[in-house]
Amino acid sequence: MGLLSKFFTQPKNAVSLNDFFKSVPNTNAGEVITNEGALNLSPIYAAVNLKANSLAKLPIHVYRKTEKGRERVYDHPVAQLLSGRVNPLMSTFTFVHLLQTHRGTEGVHYSRINTDRKGKVIGLYPLNPSRVDIVEDISGKIFYVESTKDGKTNVYNQEELLVITYLTTDGITPKSPIDVLRETAGLITAQDRYITSFYSQGTLTRGVLKIPTQLSKDAKDAVRRHWMEANSKGNEQKVAVLDSGMEFQNITLNLADQEFLASRKFSIEEIARAYNIPLHMLNSLESATFNNIEQMTMSFVMDTLMPEAIAIEQELNYKLFTPSEQKQGLYVKFNLSSAMRADSVARSQFYKTMIEAGIYSINEIRKFEEMNAIENGDKHYRSLNFIDIDSADEYQKAKAGVEQGSPKK
Repeated sequence: MGLLSKFFTQPKNAVSLNDFFKSVPNTNAGEVITNEGALNLSPIYAAVNLKANSLAKLPIHVYRKTEKGRERVYDHPVAQLLSGRVNPLMSTFTFVHLLQTHRGTEGVHYSRINTDRKGKVIGLYPLNPSRVDIVEDISGKIFYVESTKDGKTNVYNQEELLVITYLTTDGITPKSPIDVLRETAGLITAQDRYITSFYSQGTLTRGVLKIPTQLSKDAKDAVRRHWMEANSKGNEQKVAVLDSGMEFQNITLNLADQEFLASRKFSIEEIARAYNIPLHMLNSLESATFNNIEQMTMSFVMDTLMPEAIAIEQELNYKLFTPSEQKQGLYVKFNLSSAMRADSVARSQFYKTMIEAGIYSINEIRKFEEMNAIENGDKHYRSLNFIDIDSADEYQKAKAGVEQGSPKK
């Protein structure tokens, strides 16, 4: 990394293009929306945080494939890393949360893979995606150039970094959800700015004062000035007193009449659509019912969380395990079943079905519920109502007391 960095130097006081364009309006609404700044909008913050929390709370373990299925691995360096802290500053939860936040705002996550002299992974250190540029040399090899805050340049090859993109059109360059939502975010920001300006005037009403006599320009200015002073900040709760013959006519348009509410609702729908999140998870419950909420939650796990988890798993498996370890069947896996367990009633019904089908043992279910194992709890059971089709005749004869073609005496 150090040798390559010499070929990618920059002046110490250099200003990146990202920093330069942060002050340039980049939406039709005239607002400046950066990837990081978009998090200041509550719907986008909620969407990014929801997906980050949903993934970060899932258990993630190292397993080894066996003839009977798989077994959990505890003593491998990667297993120890993921069960504790990925670096001195970050727990696994914080790391996965940050990883997903980067993907939801910048469209990609980068983490430096630290190893010891033996090649053992000893730490994962996230980089700021906004400070990383992708460079391709003449041979087609990809490098990642990090510009640090102090003006230094670090260059990494593909094997030295975890690179987990959100969406890409060429397999290399990330496309952020904020790129799609920039106009929506600009509209929300402009609306918020207008509403703030509207209420900061000190009065909730605007209109005209009708006066029965003709006024000069100076007199009109004086009446207007006195009226504004009487209704400015600090005087909001005072009663307005009109002189004889004066009449105030309110001509303020209601915000709902200006389609602010409809526009805001549409903006939230656009954000939910871009992040593939059900509307009820962003507290938009207008068309939600208990039944379809449960179905949408399951869809969120299967259609949103699962692809995200697979993308992370595949990168971890490729970069953190050696080829020989991969051949031995070592791999990282999120436990999505914990996200699919809903309320206690649905959970108990799910467990009951899995036990009766012989899929789960009692101890496996107790482990899901953070309970200790019990004696003989590793046995698997199956309902007697199920029987192999080839044994159906023998089973019916046995029930009827028939043995070897003759009734029992």
